[in-house]
Amino acid sequence: MSREGSLQAAAGAGVRRRGVGISISSPGKFIQNGLRDLLRYASWIEELGFDTITIGEHIITSEEIAVRGNERWYREQVLWPDPMVTLGAVAAVTERVRLCTSIYIVPLRPAAAVAKMVATVDALSNGRLTLGVGAGWLQREFDTLGVPMKGRFARMEDTIRACKVLWTEAPASFHSPTVNFDEVWCLPQPVQPGGPPILFAGDPGGAVAARIAELGDGWIVRTGAVKDAAEEAEKITADIGQIRQAVAAAGRDPNLLLFQIGTLAERDESGRPDLDAAFARVNRYWDLGIEMVQVSLTQFVDRPEEVRPFLTAVAGALVTSRN
Repeated sequence: MSREGSLQAAAGAGVRRRGVGISISSPGKFIQNGLRDLLRYASWIEELGFDTITIGEHIITSEEIAVRGNERWYREQVLWPDPMVTLGAVAAVTERVRLCTSIYIVPLRPAAAVAKMVATVDALSNGRLTLGVGAGWLQREFDTLGVPMKGRFARMEDTIRACKVLWTEAPASFHSPTVNFDEVWCLPQPVQPGGPPILFAGDPGGAVAARIAELGDGWIVRTGAVKDAAEEAEKITADIGQIRQAVAAAGRDPNLLLFQIGTLAERDESGRPDLDAAFARVNRYWDLGIEMVQVSLTQFVDRPEEVRPFLTAVAGALVTSRN
């Protein structure tokens, strides 16, 4: 498969269309028999026709998580399995659905370690990985790992540059202010030519747009940045336009960009998730040109027995109507 073919596959089944995926991040509430429950859920997600399975990460959590996050579930005690280990296991029980990190905190790891883990999951999944990355925000996470938080954006960019070399050259050499190596092999290389599609998270100011123009294949839109639907649509439209302009100015085709966003659950008077409101939000995002919308199990599901009925309901409302 060509690089262009990989990007089209990441947008959904080889053609540009509306895609819908399921996020399995923070799975504490909806697992009963341990993390292996996620593998059964992954099989259901593929069976029901979803396009992607997404997982995010924190290596450690602390009380700052609760201050920043959603009051219902984003707590310091939240369960965060390692995304690459989890997606490697998911790859073994699925054949079609794409696997995505949203996000993988790149500056927490050495560049060669990132390249190795990403390439391994891509190889195990036969080229189904999409790599969503970010620089991180939790100071205590960096402190616990003994990694400086200062300079994390430059390290993230150098790491992605170094990964692209390790994924395409053997032996490989790379030199930058933060990453350096000479004549090394890092095998296996990814199945997807040049490595998996890379989506950057972050507010699309000049730095993020420039980062995507040089190194990325798309943008992970921040969920809930603006509460009002009309204002949110206006902001997303402007932000996507800014990124497209930066990519075109770099001599690349903005039509190949991928855009992805997650959903937040709206709740009715009883406190239950309002699925009709969620489905309407997904359609609004599709209409804004965001190809891939991720629906979070954690946002909508409280008990293990709710997982299959919820997935079936979402598939019936969105998977069959997306084209």
